[in-house]
Amino acid sequence: MNPTRSLMPDRWVCRASPGGRMGGEQRTAKIKVLTFMSYYVPGFKAGGALRTLLNMIDALGDEFEFYVVTRDRDAGETEPYDSVEIDAWQHVGKARVLYLSPARMSLASLRDLMCTMDHDLVYCLGFHDAHFTQKPLLLHRMGLVPEKPVIVAPQNELSPGALSLKRTKKRAYQIVAKAAGLYRDVTFHASNEFEREEIAAVFGQRNPIVVARNLQSVAPPEIDETLRRPKTPGSLRIAFLSRICAKKNLDGALRMLASPALRGEITFDVYGPIGESDHWQECQELIRALPPNIFVTHRGSVENAEVSATLARYHLFFFPTLAESFGYVILEALLGGCSVLISDQTPWTHLEEGKAGWCLPLSEPERFGEAIQKCVQMSAEEHAEWSKGARDRARAYSEDPGPRDETRRLLLDAAAGTV
Repeated sequence: MNPTRSLMPDRWVCRASPGGRMGGEQRTAKIKVLTFMSYYVPGFKAGGALRTLLNMIDALGDEFEFYVVTRDRDAGETEPYDSVEIDAWQHVGKARVLYLSPARMSLASLRDLMCTMDHDLVYCLGFHDAHFTQKPLLLHRMGLVPEKPVIVAPQNELSPGALSLKRTKKRAYQIVAKAAGLYRDVTFHASNEFEREEIAAVFGQRNPIVVARNLQSVAPPEIDETLRRPKTPGSLRIAFLSRICAKKNLDGALRMLASPALRGEITFDVYGPIGESDHWQECQELIRALPPNIFVTHRGSVENAEVSATLARYHLFFFPTLAESFGYVILEALLGGCSVLISDQTPWTHLEEGKAGWCLPLSEPERFGEAIQKCVQMSAEEHAEWSKGARDRARAYSEDPGPRDETRRLLLDAAAGTV
């Protein structure tokens, strides 16, 4: 096949045959959701956005037909996956997934795909992604693809914390996008009321903004209780688990741990891929300057399925993030019975009253230090009580049918044009 050809190869197409069949299977009345996202399984380095879509499909894949268009490699990788077929539709769980090679992410190729792929609704995860949000929206705005309802889930990219990073570039894109009407007639999916307000601060009331909370996986993981490390007064095992970049604020965590007021032996294990090398370099300099009672190790990446079990080995999950639309890693820590110490830039609030952890303002770093010192001094009995509080908070969220119902209604209403 000519590599310069812009048209989509036949094997990319799921056409409806005259007999009412698609891809050799009987067509149904299910709504078809054509989804664009930078990274999907088997990748795991992209973090919460990937989990958002994976859990949505896991929960609603029997009621909707999901078609996922994504990259052929994980975040930060230069080589494609070796376990999937590239540039061809394939079943992955309850969805059909198309892993695009770089050559197939052009505007022309995406136009061919959207014109020939039978779908009822377009769903884009992310706000600033050039290939998987901006290009589909541009094609939609120019009238070059079938006119279908479009949902955009910004994934907290419009929060003040996120917008403060690369501010000039992001502000320039917003100005151009608004002037071009790129988001005209788009429905925004906010994962909580805070995000709804953040989207409204950028776009006003011109677009519908629907709150549908993020879904937890259908089956919360079972944790092997033998993994838990004993807690003794005077020592503490802390974990940080996330992509290492400025938004996740690992440098802020290290500065808080540098407080001379902290006493006791503190182990701080850092998990996650290095997303920004300059940020990691700054963190390494901070690590070298820490007091001798703070022991820091970078443990590398953890696959999604192992996050809860990994965090269950620690007494505290420390995550002073600048912005999270949901924070799946926080839920994973709670599911593992690991108390959390997080910033107030997530929807996880009122933690201390249930002895699940602490949610504190970044403007008061001394309060983070006080919470850490409290954990250092905890006995095994006290820690067990807080561990139970963490599991109870996670269980309450996981058993709530609200997020599933809200997401189902969002997709149904958007497809029907009744948002």
